[in-house]
Amino acid sequence: MKIHRWYLIGCLLPLFLMAETQVKGTVKNEKGEPLPGANVFLQKTLEGATTDIDGTFRFTTEREGIYTLLIRYMGYSEWLKVVELKGKTIDIKAILKESALKTEGVIITASSFTTGEEEGVTLTPLEVLMTPGAAADVCWAIKSYPGVQQTGDGAGLFVRGGEVTETKFILDGGVVQHPYRYESPTGGFFGTFSPFLLKGTYFSSGGFSVIYGNALSGVLAMESLDPPIKLAFNLGLGLASLSTMGAIPIKDEKIGINFSGNKSNTKTMFKFNGTEENFTEYPSSYDINLNLGYRYSKDGLAKFFLFKERDNVGVQLDDPNWEGVYCGDGENNLVNLQITHVVSENCLLNANASHTRFYGSSALTVNDTSILDINTTDKLNQARLLFELNGWWKLKGGGEFKEQKNRYKGIAPEEDSLDPSIPSQEFDTEYKSKVGSGFFEMTTLFPYNISLTSGVRVDYEFERGQYTHDERLSLSWQPLKNFTISGATGTFHQFSEAMNYDPIYGNPELNPMEARHYILSANYAKENDIIRLEAYYKDYTRLLLEDDSLNFTTKGHGYAKGIDFFIKKDIGRLESRLAYSYLIARRHWKDLSHLAPPEFDITHNLNAILNLSITNFLGVGTRLTYATGKPYTPIGESFHSERVPDYYKIDLNLSYLHSFYPGNFTVFYLAVNNITQRTNILDYHNGDVNEPVKSSYKRLYYFGVSFGI
Repeated sequence: MKIHRWYLIGCLLPLFLMAETQVKGTVKNEKGEPLPGANVFLQKTLEGATTDIDGTFRFTTEREGIYTLLIRYMGYSEWLKVVELKGKTIDIKAILKESALKTEGVIITASSFTTGEEEGVTLTPLEVLMTPGAAADVCWAIKSYPGVQQTGDGAGLFVRGGEVTETKFILDGGVVQHPYRYESPTGGFFGTFSPFLLKGTYFSSGGFSVIYGNALSGVLAMESLDPPIKLAFNLGLGLASLSTMGAIPIKDEKIGINFSGNKSNTKTMFKFNGTEENFTEYPSSYDINLNLGYRYSKDGLAKFFLFKERDNVGVQLDDPNWEGVYCGDGENNLVNLQITHVVSENCLLNANASHTRFYGSSALTVNDTSILDINTTDKLNQARLLFELNGWWKLKGGGEFKEQKNRYKGIAPEEDSLDPSIPSQEFDTEYKSKVGSGFFEMTTLFPYNISLTSGVRVDYEFERGQYTHDERLSLSWQPLKNFTISGATGTFHQFSEAMNYDPIYGNPELNPMEARHYILSANYAKENDIIRLEAYYKDYTRLLLEDDSLNFTTKGHGYAKGIDFFIKKDIGRLESRLAYSYLIARRHWKDLSHLAPPEFDITHNLNAILNLSITNFLGVGTRLTYATGKPYTPIGESFHSERVPDYYKIDLNLSYLHSFYPGNFTVFYLAVNNITQRTNILDYHNGDVNEPVKSSYKRLYYFGVSFGI
């Protein structure tokens, strides 16, 4: 027995003493500047790390043998190095070269912009922060790109002639029902999530993959942070906010926590800037976030994301004919579990389960009479499974299930108006829905740098027995090294808002809305320069339309067509971006009796951005925003026959980086929005040009500091 025991111990001993290899190093550009946020990982595995603010990284692995270390950073060429893992420390010093896009065997997705690893034009999280006028907000930064119309002063994403509700937000695979703070008909003033909570952001303005459904116009898909490898804390203090962030590695880079907390109150900011807005309660909000990551094996990563946000506002409404006070508040909760597992070197599985819950209230009092008082409760449970197979072809497939419950209770005007003379009606409606979806997509690479992607998606609504069938197709050809031509077409469906299915106020048998996209684009990319020209046509065959007997039908129709142009050029320390959109949109929908331009039919939209790095520590940026005025209906004239004056403003920001001690990273920033003090007219009361609805501020200053501990 002793012989057998020692023989068994001798066989198992190498397992107990399995050597770990530590991989560490730095990632910099050719100027010797660190690249924070670069992805460093062993190819065909989930093991790796993200560089910190100094461009350093570190991770350990129990793997042995020959592997390829891959480093990716948006705007730079991939860096690869073959390494041998054998229980010793490997020290890496990587120098990345600037390069806009991969040019061999590239797959260009039409109409997409990304901050992650999806194919498309690059927009890094740092660029979100540095975009003038964006206020470090993802939605405001995306509005500086083509295909998104400037409609008022809100952050809502009106994409290519589509309403704000036609663009869906997704986080770690889960749909975000209420993606804006201080919600309004134009979306809201800010997006819900900070870019510093995100690893990557993928935005598509049309022709997107079948893995995304229930969206007629656009998709904004976000990925949360991975487990941290380095202990870090950050404190932020601004004119209207106080924030804290932290990263705590717990065990051997396998378990870690990212957390944040933000508290904002705009009273100081509005008082400092002397705005003319009369608030009964200044806009304020708070949010907390906890992101727990666990690498449960060398091939698997689990992430638990917990988010809670609350906001409220009260404002005195300015109308020549009556006095009103609007009060609103909302509470947004999200819990999401995502698991990513590498089954083999060519197979990846991604699964998630999430629960979202939203409570909101909106109240409007006019001449001491309550004409609107609505309480909203939205709950959504969802699960999704996605697999990817890679070879000379690429397969994506899977399914998802959503269970939704919405309740609206209160009073509202019988007509779409805030005129106190119009009587209000009481309502209490509840909507339940269960939707199952399946999707499959295949991408094939052909000779001569041609790629073809085809996919199909089916959604089935169990409560009403309704189903939709979407087919999508995209083709890409790269005739020259730096030049790509691509096109896409497909069918897109979207279920209407919950209240429209009410048996009293809506139509329980309402069919899903439908649109078809046609897109053709040309893309030139060389080093860090990009030029993109894209034309599109959207055919809406089923839109929501009011009906005297059924309340609503989907017999509405319309179209949107236009051209988007984007150019990015870097000259030394100067980065320049120009985005232009031309749009013609027409709709016969809701209460319109004929085909007419909707309020988001913004013919010309232009954003020009210049960012100059004066030194490695001092930067300045400016942004010009110009947009055609929105349509309005003059007194006694036909619907939307005229437009308000054109919208434009110039924003400026200044940032200074400083290190007070080794390891410290401090950013001082100053932003000045609308430096020319132009008073933009957003609309006219009752169509009377003598009663303009003006932007709430002429010039706005904002400043603060972010201090890394």
